[in-house]
Amino acid sequence: MPSQTLSPRAAARGGPVLAHSTQTLIESLVDETDTESRLLDELLAIMDRQREAVAADDMQAVDDTVFATHRVLATLAEARRRHETLSRLLGNREDLVLRSLNEALGVRLSRELAEARARRAAAAATLSHSVAVNRRLLRAALAQKEPR
Repeated sequence: MPSQTLSPRAAARGGPVLAHSTQTLIESLVDETDTESRLLDELLAIMDRQREAVAADDMQAVDDTVFATHRVLATLAEARRRHETLSRLLGNREDLVLRSLNEALGVRLSRELAEARARRAAAAATLSHSVAVNRRLLRAALAQKEPR
């Protein structure tokens, strides 16, 4: 069973955070980052379905993609909270962004975490572009439906 002692940083802050293996926390951060990447990929697939629905003028399918987007965003928010908890357990700020991991973790930044971070960044960039495209398509579709 893991040690039930307070980590030095938690003790200094007066917090009840238990000591954890840094390696275990970093492995958990890799898993959480990969989970976020998969969720972003799922959102990307939803954006693709939404574009197809708009092109087919299928409002029910558009509504379905909106519901699916909300569901994945809620799951992504949960993943984000877990990410913040892991960051805090590593002695960093809760709002530590992945691109700041080099500074925060230094030599503790594993190759696996660096690769997971790169995958998440690529998924986020692709999703951002896809959302921008969908936004333009949806605006154009709405403009065509408005009475003139």
